[in-house]
Amino acid sequence: MALAAKNRDILMQDALMRQVRVIRFEDEVLEFQPTADAQPDLAGAISKKLQEWTGARWMVAVAAGEGAPTLRERADAEAAARLAGVQAHPDVRAILDRMPGAVIIDVRPRARAADAELDAAESDALPAIDDDDEF
Repeated sequence: MALAAKNRDILMQDALMRQVRVIRFEDEVLEFQPTADAQPDLAGAISKKLQEWTGARWMVAVAAGEGAPTLRERADAEAAARLAGVQAHPDVRAILDRMPGAVIIDVRPRARAADAELDAAESDALPAIDDDDEF
C-alpha cells in the first residue's frame, strides 16, 4: 500500500485495499487470497508493479487458505466498532433518546496534530488562576 501510495497508483492502491486477503507477506514473497470481485490477473499486476517499484523480483501468488481480512474490511470493522462504542455511551444514548430519528453516521478519531493544537488553544483561552483565587 505504501509503495502504491508513494507512486500515486490509485488503481493499485484500491485493488490492494479491497481485493487482497494476505496469507503470507515477507522477503519479496506475497501470497494472498483474492476476493470474489478481484480482477483475474491481480497477482501478475501486483508482481509487475512491485518489481517496477522495488527493482526486485517478487513471488506473488494466489494461495489456498483463508487470508486476513482486506484492509477495507479491517477499516470497516474498526469504524463499526467505534460507532457501536459511541452509541453505547450513556451520554450519547441520552441525547439520541431525546431526539427520535437522530442517527450517528460517522465517528472519526482526532488527529494527533489537531489534538496538540486544540489543547494549546484551549489552554490559551483559559484565564490564569492564582492559588489565592476563590471559586
